[in-house]
Amino acid sequence: MDAMLTEVTEMNAAVLYGQEDVRIERVPMPRPERGEIVVEVQAALTCGTDLKTYRRGYHARMLALPALFGHELAGVVREVGAGVSQFEPGMRVVALTPRLAANASGASANRRTSARICCSTTAPTPSTSAFRRASSRRTP
Repeated sequence: MDAMLTEVTEMNAAVLYGQEDVRIERVPMPRPERGEIVVEVQAALTCGTDLKTYRRGYHARMLALPALFGHELAGVVREVGAGVSQFEPGMRVVALTPRLAANASGASANRRTSARICCSTTAPTPSTSAFRRASSRRTP
């Protein structure tokens, strides 16, 4: 009997509720929209802005709490949206000056499960580059 493949519909994410209140929760798995990719995150970092946001409990660009938290990452493309030709599933990528799509996924501790990312702020990373090292880079 063949094993059945099941579609993953949820993932873990860090969700910011307020000042020093981050909770790990199950959230819907992101799906790419036009010009976006979904990345299975292998390494993610906490930047200074993340730390300030955690301590203050808000960020000027967050529209409403609760909000998915974290954005600097490297990983493997799992799905591509319409109009995407420069990326394909299985490619290793790093988010440059990360711009996550609206309602993009969050981090789990300092690690995301998946993220929906705008292609214009993403670059391929060599297969020889460690994910942790790649996630800390801002330029290819």
